[in-house]
Amino acid sequence: MRKTLSLFLAAAMLLGLGLTAFADGGDIEIRYNNDNISFRTMDVDTIVSRSLHLEAFCNGQKMNSVSWKSSNEGMAHVDENGFVVINLEKEGEVIISCQSTDGTGRICSTKLRLYKRVHNLSLDHYTGYCMRSNSLVSFSPRYISPMGIEYSPTNPNLKWDVVSGGEFAYFSNPSSGTLCAGQVDRPENVLVRLRSEDNSKAVAYLNVTINPAVEKISIFRAGVDVSGQSFTNSASAPVKLTAKVSPDQQAGIMWSSSSSNAKVMDGLVIASAPCTVIITAAATDGSGKSASVTINFT
Repeated sequence: MRKTLSLFLAAAMLLGLGLTAFADGGDIEIRYNNDNISFRTMDVDTIVSRSLHLEAFCNGQKMNSVSWKSSNEGMAHVDENGFVVINLEKEGEVIISCQSTDGTGRICSTKLRLYKRVHNLSLDHYTGYCMRSNSLVSFSPRYISPMGIEYSPTNPNLKWDVVSGGEFAYFSNPSSGTLCAGQVDRPENVLVRLRSEDNSKAVAYLNVTINPAVEKISIFRAGVDVSGQSFTNSASAPVKLTAKVSPDQQAGIMWSSSSSNAKVMDGLVIASAPCTVIITAAATDGSGKSASVTINFT
């Protein structure tokens, strides 16, 4: 009877040792939001995730006797409790590892890929846009964070397309913001769209007006075409000029003066002293068309 009792106690002790060894043994795993991220790469959008709380588990039980380490403290700092603080100015990969401090030397790690994704797109800095036919223009978006702050994302995956007016303009490449305008005989409206292929909610629109290219500019004085002509005027009296473009449209005009003694603004020429000046009206649509008139101020 005594021998049987001794054997029973010995077996119980061995069983207890075995259970203890199983509880202390096993692999460590790193969890984030109860998701096992051990020995794999986790993408972290630093625009919305400025910090993380990692936890170490073994056999389903949370471990407190571990030490944490970051492979790059300048990118992500981890404290003794597994709280990771991310440097928002950095991008790239950093390895976070934890090691048991119970003497077994067990270790586990995970890789964090830090990046900035596209959240909101804006083309509001283009308050409408005008371009001439047979020309091209390149647009660039603004990236807005959920907090309303402008930033630069990591490798944005964008797509441009023409929603309406595709018969008048097209993008040279869907991933490029270069819009190519065709030939038009009158002003035509085109609606373009920019969207993120990584975030369907990030979309922006822009209205573009395509005008016929300026073919000719004429300068008028009191309703008379004086383009290429010369006339005399008193230096004490201003001269009012107007410019018209052909074909008829709302094309921009830039005025310039060849003399510092005569200033011109919106076609109004004012002389500060007697001089001979060439006044030029040039189209701002990129067509290179212009007209001039010579005034002798006496």
